[in-house]
Amino acid sequence: MDTDNPYALDVSSAVMAFDGCADLSAISVVLGNGGLPGMQTLLFHRGELIGDATEGIPSVSEIERVDDGVLRVTYPFTYQGESHAEASGRAVSTFTWSEAEGTVERTGDLPVYDAPLPEAASTPAEDPSAGSAAVSKDELYVLTNLGTRNDTTGFCFGSAQGVTCYGKHNNSATLPATGAPTSVPDLVAVGDGAPMGFEGPMPNEIDLAPGESHVHRGIACTATEAGFDCSNQETGAAISVAGPDVELTQPTR
Repeated sequence: MDTDNPYALDVSSAVMAFDGCADLSAISVVLGNGGLPGMQTLLFHRGELIGDATEGIPSVSEIERVDDGVLRVTYPFTYQGESHAEASGRAVSTFTWSEAEGTVERTGDLPVYDAPLPEAASTPAEDPSAGSAAVSKDELYVLTNLGTRNDTTGFCFGSAQGVTCYGKHNNSATLPATGAPTSVPDLVAVGDGAPMGFEGPMPNEIDLAPGESHVHRGIACTATEAGFDCSNQETGAAISVAGPDVELTQPTR
């Protein structure tokens, strides 16, 4: 394999973001013809091979160019009981070229295979006819971030049960009225698998510019330049969703 020339690779089924003039490019090619699927992701600096992106050979579903020297890579993975075709997990890593160091720095997550399916993704939506535990339509609201709307990021669904905020790639975090926050990659916004029983169109849309806040039943959400920061004023738990990045703060009281 002539790795000095990326065009010599067999890229018929590859995932790539390659530009020979860019500070950072990547090509992911499928390895093997049987057994566990895997992909080797090669990184390039201005067309010259740097090396492998990771030590393992995780599959790659998307390579997104963020900047001339920044790439965002999405890795699909399986939860317990899922086949490779059913893989619903997503891990996102960001690779950044450091001109000063002459190296690539990685931040974010890598796939963890066969982990338990997150509770928020496996719990069926509540039946509105089930009684007091159901979500009241009067309590439903949606927050939209005017600073990120054009990038289809930065919105939250909320009710008396808590709030779920979404970032890029539908990476999400849920801050409940009681208990610990959770995060789920690629969580659907409505329909089967939606958080906290949200179904159908959302009423009570509230538009927030970055820096503006909304408080509902003790949960305060502030729009930021890249998404939302929400905190539970009673438990001290908090979530932050900014683009594809999600951070959780566990309850302090």
